Amino acid sequence: MRVAVVAGPGDGCWLSELAEDGTGHGPVVWHDDCPAAVVAYERSGGVRWVWAAAAGVYPALLRAGTIRKADFVTATRPLEAVAEAFELASSGQHVKVLVTVGER
Repeated sequence: MRVAVVAGPGDGCWLSELAEDGTGHGPVVWHDDCPAAVVAYERSGGVRWVWAAAAGVYPALLRAGTIRKADFVTATRPLEAVAEAFELASSGQHVKVLVTVGER
C-alpha cells in the first residue's frame, strides 16, 4: 500500500492511501500525531511512503524514534547525475540520496 504524507503544523500531518498505480487516492485524513500515525501504518506491513516534502516531517519522526535516518530517502538522481547525488548527500540538506539506474 502507498500512503501520501503532507506535513502540517506541529507534529500533525495529512495522510491518504494511494492506488498502487498512483492514479487515485482515498480520503485525506488529518492526524494530530504524525509519528503515531506512521507507526500504526508500519505495523500493518507493506507500506510505501510518498512524502510531499520530507523536511517538514522527518525531524519529528526521527525524534519520536519512528524511523531511522537510514530508512529515509529525501532525493533521487539518475546515474548520469551521480556527482550531483554525492553533492546533495554531503550538503546536509538531505538524509539519503539514491542513485537510480534505468527507467523506473
